[in-house]
Amino acid sequence: MCRKLSIFFACAGLLTLLVCRSQGKPDTHKMRFSQLPATGIGVVYVQGDDGFYKAGRPLSFRDNGDGTVTDLNTGLMWIKSGLADTDTDPPTPYTADGPWRKYNWENAILYCERLEFAGYSDWRLPNYKELVSILDLSKVNPAVDPRYFPDTRTDFYWTSTTSTYDIGKAWYVYFNLGYVNHIFKNWECYVRPVRTVANVKS
Repeated sequence: MCRKLSIFFACAGLLTLLVCRSQGKPDTHKMRFSQLPATGIGVVYVQGDDGFYKAGRPLSFRDNGDGTVTDLNTGLMWIKSGLADTDTDPPTPYTADGPWRKYNWENAILYCERLEFAGYSDWRLPNYKELVSILDLSKVNPAVDPRYFPDTRTDFYWTSTTSTYDIGKAWYVYFNLGYVNHIFKNWECYVRPVRTVANVKS
């Protein structure tokens, strides 16, 4: 009896799998990875490299016309300008005319937490993976699309992510070349605030 039940359930499981495939249901493993943004590299230097496969979704942004940009891959909303100021309360982004302002890590977090912009007050300092997601490595000086992220300084921008190797340091993205490293938290870097958007539509 037990053997018959085992065979029955095994067959039922196989039938379910076949039905799902016939209905074209997505492979969740592949779907999860397909959400990763591409690097932007399109040049092939050797067969099998990044430019050859162009893995990931093409970088895709929408200018919201209010000083913000939405990433249609990740559902994150960014402030277009890479400038910041805390002389006002609540703080407001600087214009392209500057002056340019840097902050240590804790003050960078405070700036984003206190920011009200474009009708939103839930801005925050992006984490490591979020900030890296807007890089366009087909560009340098800065390594980001200037159509959507003008005024980006070719300098260090803080992430909210602390280095596990040394908790006195936090990760930053260097927008000149697009690389990432960690640095002491009392160092001063630029900020680019972010917020999460639900139900993003192109």
